Amino acid sequence: VKEITRDIKQLDHAKRHLTTSITTLNHLHMLAGGVDSLEAMTRRRQYGEVANLLQGVMNVLEHFHKYMGIPQIRQLSERVKAAQTELGQQILADFEEAFPSQGTKRPGGPSNVLRDACLVANILDPRIKQEIIKKFIKQHLSEYLVLFQENQDVAWLDKIDRRYAWIKRQLVDYEEKYGRMFPREWCMAERIAVEFCHVTRAELAKIMRTRAKEIEVKLLLFAIQRTTNFEGFLAKRFSGCTLTDGTLPKKPKAPDNPFHGIVSKCFEPHLYVYIESQDKNLGELIDRFVADFKAQGPPKPNTDEGGAVLPSCADLFVYYKKCMVQCSQLSTGEPMIALTTIFQKYLREYAWKILSGNLPKTTTSSGGLTISSLLKEKEGSEVAKFTLEELCLICNILSTAEYCLATTQQLEEKLKEKVDVSLIERINLTGEMDTFSTVISSSIQLLVQDLDAACDPALTAMSK
Repeated sequence: VKEITRDIKQLDHAKRHLTTSITTLNHLHMLAGGVDSLEAMTRRRQYGEVANLLQGVMNVLEHFHKYMGIPQIRQLSERVKAAQTELGQQILADFEEAFPSQGTKRPGGPSNVLRDACLVANILDPRIKQEIIKKFIKQHLSEYLVLFQENQDVAWLDKIDRRYAWIKRQLVDYEEKYGRMFPREWCMAERIAVEFCHVTRAELAKIMRTRAKEIEVKLLLFAIQRTTNFEGFLAKRFSGCTLTDGTLPKKPKAPDNPFHGIVSKCFEPHLYVYIESQDKNLGELIDRFVADFKAQGPPKPNTDEGGAVLPSCADLFVYYKKCMVQCSQLSTGEPMIALTTIFQKYLREYAWKILSGNLPKTTTSSGGLTISSLLKEKEGSEVAKFTLEELCLICNILSTAEYCLATTQQLEEKLKEKVDVSLIERINLTGEMDTFSTVISSSIQLLVQDLDAACDPALTAMSK
């Protein structure tokens, strides 16, 4: 049995070796013929055929890695590498000729040769593909850099629309002329748009640094609005697949729009103009509240409603909400912290000027109202009772302070939701809440004092 099986094993080994030899010889024949054809097609720029053949040759060459010690195989491998290098250089030269980076702009039309060359570039070293993309985009945006130079009138923020109109026209032009030339997976239209954004962001940052004194809040907000609209347009048209790490500023809360901030981030260093404007507006708002209170006087007593909240309080927080939402759309970084500081300033001013400042004055010393001070005051002189209007005013201020306290707490929570995670700890409105708590305490003490004064005659009569 062993002798019989031994013969069978020998036959099996012989068959396997023979099959391997035949396969290897076939591969060698294919490789040798493929290399010859590859070199000939490269010279004739038959890129369509080259794309199909090159991939096949490279696949066949993989079978010969273990035979690289054989001079003939090594020579074929070197010829393949040389052909790849020559192809890469030749394709780059063809693109340079069609889309010259210097000299007179002479854009080539859609070319089948270049389209097939892109298919070859997909197989070659990735650097070839990157170089083609880089050259094409640079040539495509060369006109933009000339039209919107820093010294040009159209470069300033008031004409920012023209920048975005220009790139939209270019994208349409690209799709019409070159849409079919580049493989779809290269996402060339998106790459052009992204590079435009990078260039625009750098150019705008540079011109705003130079002309910082000319930036007004209306102009800044106009430019930001147009820019964010453009970023929204990009999000609708493109997927953002070409955006790599570092393309966009890192944001802990990733927006739905992958292009958010790709241009508009350049406005952030200048948002102090917006913050200063809000500071001024809020100062004027508080002054108007004070003037209105003086002109209209305290609210009229209404026993049905009790202590109503002052209308100015609601107006203030509505304005705060508007500012917070607007600023969070512009930036969730340091400008939000600056805005929070402004909010704190005017919450305190509201508490002092509108609430504490309008509480009825008493004969009590400024040290505050306590039971002992009330007793001393009773012993020394008769405590002045408040009129109905004054009591109503105290109740109004008390209700308003309670409303402000609750709303300030909500404001703090909302600000923490809007701001970057790394800055949450810097938002703290506890001091302002304490200020409103003090107003509440003072109002209650005044009411207690009045009640005590009202009860005093009756209590005195009872004691007699």
